[in-house]
Amino acid sequence: MDWFRFHAEANVEYQIQIWARRLRSRLDATFSIHQPDGAYLAGNDDQDGPDSLLNWKAPAAGDYLIQIRDQLRRGASDAAYRLEIQTRPQQLRAAIPAPDPNAPQANKTLSVPQGNRSATLVQITRDNAGCPVVLNAESLPAGTKMLWAHVAKSMTTFPLVLEADDAAPVAGGLHRINLQAEGENSANIRAGWIEDVIDHVQIQNQGILLSTRVDRLAMAVTQKVPWQVNLAPPPAPLVQQGVQTVQVTALR
Repeated sequence: MDWFRFHAEANVEYQIQIWARRLRSRLDATFSIHQPDGAYLAGNDDQDGPDSLLNWKAPAAGDYLIQIRDQLRRGASDAAYRLEIQTRPQQLRAAIPAPDPNAPQANKTLSVPQGNRSATLVQITRDNAGCPVVLNAESLPAGTKMLWAHVAKSMTTFPLVLEADDAAPVAGGLHRINLQAEGENSANIRAGWIEDVIDHVQIQNQGILLSTRVDRLAMAVTQKVPWQVNLAPPPAPLVQQGVQTVQVTALR
């Protein structure tokens, strides 16, 4: 095991994390925070996937110790890692959830037929921040557009909807959609993007053993399809927890 000493201020929230498996190290890291006399204060294992992460406030200003070891108390010459300690950042993150663990890439691509629309649900995470968010596409398939780009402060799940022109060229590619905070204190909130987590190796109850995070989504314009679904705008606002009948038209 390794020990490190660091100084912490009172009433400051720190983010402590280990980079190991994400760097292809064999180390299954776990860490704990201790008083200078060795008394245990807090710890974490596997909060950030196979690596460890903890948001922590010191009980008082002073020096503290961090112990890092392998979960099974094993060591190896290639059990490398990186320890990072910083004040907890304010940042935005988003991803398309995988509803089926046996098909982790299902519904994570956007295929938009010519002259039609396509949508997928996106989950947004506001780390240590509460704010409206605006989406900004660095690029989109030619002839397509996002129908709206503003996410209210209260929303954590929102539909990403693309619409393609009738003459949009049939093509595909990888495109990045950024997240930017709006409102008060937005300048202090770190911008993010919609990411895709690609799971490569999963073993039953052992969970995900290897995955890759990418900062772009796969999008494509496809040939026309012989149907379209339209939703009529509701005649009046829908109250919270309310129920309203809406008209849906299916064109075949």
